Amino acid sequence: MVLVVADDLSGAAELAGLAAEQGWSAEVNIGLQGAGDADFLVVDTQSRSCSSELAVERIERLCRLTAPLRLEWLYKKTDSVLRGNIVPETEALARGYGRERILLVPANPRKGRCLVEGRYQIDGVPLHQTVFARDPEYPRHSDRVFEALGKPGRYRRVRVERGRPCPDDGFLVPDVSSTADIEYRAGEVDDRTLPAGAAEFFTALVARFKGRQASREAWDGTGSGARLFVCGSLASWEQGIGVQAERKDIPVILPVSQPDWSQRVEIALSRQGTAMLAIGAPAPGRPNRSGSGGSRNWLPLLIDAAEKAIRRDSPERLYVEGGATANALLNRMGWSRLTALSSGMEGVGRLRPIGRSRSPEVFVKPGSYLWPNSVWNERQDS
Repeated sequence: MVLVVADDLSGAAELAGLAAEQGWSAEVNIGLQGAGDADFLVVDTQSRSCSSELAVERIERLCRLTAPLRLEWLYKKTDSVLRGNIVPETEALARGYGRERILLVPANPRKGRCLVEGRYQIDGVPLHQTVFARDPEYPRHSDRVFEALGKPGRYRRVRVERGRPCPDDGFLVPDVSSTADIEYRAGEVDDRTLPAGAAEFFTALVARFKGRQASREAWDGTGSGARLFVCGSLASWEQGIGVQAERKDIPVILPVSQPDWSQRVEIALSRQGTAMLAIGAPAPGRPNRSGSGGSRNWLPLLIDAAEKAIRRDSPERLYVEGGATANALLNRMGWSRLTALSSGMEGVGRLRPIGRSRSPEVFVKPGSYLWPNSVWNERQDS
């Protein structure tokens, strides 16, 4: 078994889906509520937004619970733009499994996310000049990787220049700007190393340690029954997700500002077979349930709306974006263990709740990436 530890559901779903793409069985498990016998056990510790102390406690508990498992290797999934409690969580996992060095590769070069001379760029634009400068929880004020990582931990930090071998110990962050760089760093992982980072590094390690197999149950872009989109990501909204949906004749409904949202959803699903529940862009300074500004404080209202629509209207497929949104929705629905299936879409996890025969399939992606065209152009079975 391979253990993968993520701090939110979108990251867990993405990596479980990548394992499924290569033919391996994979389970997403929220908070480690029991475990099956899948090849890949992907645990979501739900720690992206909690304090560093609580995040470490959850990692230490996870290490104790997984100690009896016979693991072939393990991987720490981190946010590609370094949001969350990356240093304390990764170091706690490394200590728990006796790893002498951490090799962190958060870059995804195929998506234009690269580390150049210790600085993070997205399509050549410095990180702090992108939409992530306005992230409601982890605003990026610098493109320097070590500044984004925050306070140093117990492992010495080392930036490794592109093409140079990694030292034998420490918290290592190499410059990475190509797929070849990713492959090179994957070749440096050994039993002393905790590999950590984003999806492309994980994919290279799966290919190296497990080999490639044919994909199973790949989604072919067709579907039947109604589909419901749930968007709680400010980054996605700012990138125009609402406009994109409306161009595809998907009604966009905002529970925050439309009191008749429930009726709108019911009508849209019955007449058009699709609808999007979205958090939208909150008015500046508008009071909310927590007494401060920001879209995340409206998340409970969005989840209330989504739960009501799911239980009443029984959509066949859910498309959820944003790790916090996905975590909150699945917790509300009581879905803590899910089988990962091949989605055939980069960055998108496709999940099926275990033991819930009438549950919808759940497609999950980070809010920082757009839905692939195959989602918007989905064909209905005749």
